[in-house]
Amino acid sequence: LFAAAQAGQTELVAERLAKGADVNEKDPLGRSPLDRASTEDVKAALREHGGRHSLFHAAGEGMLEVVAELIEAGADVVAQQNADGETALHVALTRGQAEVAQQLLEKTTAEMLLLGDKKGDTLVHAAARGGVTEAAVKILERAGADVLAQQNELGETALALALKCGQAEVA
Repeated sequence: LFAAAQAGQTELVAERLAKGADVNEKDPLGRSPLDRASTEDVKAALREHGGRHSLFHAAGEGMLEVVAELIEAGADVVAQQNADGETALHVALTRGQAEVAQQLLEKTTAEMLLLGDKKGDTLVHAAARGGVTEAAVKILERAGADVLAQQNELGETALALALKCGQAEVA
């Protein structure tokens, strides 16, 4: 279903759905077939069968209303991680989606603020990379300054990463 959706093959998507394919199955990065659909026809066919965007996609694309709907429907913004160990908040921060990041931060526990992905990037690293200053400040306020000392697998602190990525305002 994923390959057919990404290739824009509406007939093959319809065939797979008719045979019972899970319209909201997730790939290793937490994306749904609708997230990967390449044409409006395929998107329409997936939606017609109940297809929804994943929390990861909605967070990364800044889809505030979709994120709110997914949270209301029970999406676990804290525990869901993709194959890279990222939460939806990591994705929103890295992609500079400040409003979605604020929305997800409200649902994130203090201990989860220290969570790193598989590369060791914490949420502060993600905020530094994406230039989301306000979120970085909120994370520091809730998690404490110790998070600034955490290094990723390359030995970078969030401050060093912000400077490397040209995000001096975050630094």
